[in-house]
Amino acid sequence: MTSYTTIRNYISTLLDSLTKVEEVIDNPELQFDKYPVATITPVEGAADFETNTEDLRTYAFEVSLYYETKYSGTAKAINALFDTTDDILDLFTQQKTFQGVGVISKISMPANKTVMLVVPVSAGWGEVPDKDMIFARILINVQVSCLYNY
Repeated sequence: MTSYTTIRNYISTLLDSLTKVEEVIDNPELQFDKYPVATITPVEGAADFETNTEDLRTYAFEVSLYYETKYSGTAKAINALFDTTDDILDLFTQQKTFQGVGVISKISMPANKTVMLVVPVSAGWGEVPDKDMIFARILINVQVSCLYNY
């Protein structure tokens, strides 16, 4: 399994462990049955050569939380997203190296790759035009050390 797939699946598992998140979707779409719902999308990462045998990569994912406003109202939706966003930031802050928590085991990365640091950041709020939904975004940066034998 690739690093992107491994990390995305682990993020999904962690989000699934939160009772306030009703559904986790790995591929973004805008038709949901339950709220709040989380989608996971890869975004621009980075890489830096540390030595001639080590590369430090940042795999970045955007977690978007959606909540409908047509039936529940904007105030309820905002409060639900406040609570859920805090829970996600707290969970990923506790998972500084994806070492596992509770019944969730440690991440199993591909050979020669080690998670060095996980950094969650609140990345903005907005509304979806013509969909009666608001959203909160959280950026999850995962720094990975990649060792190579040349």
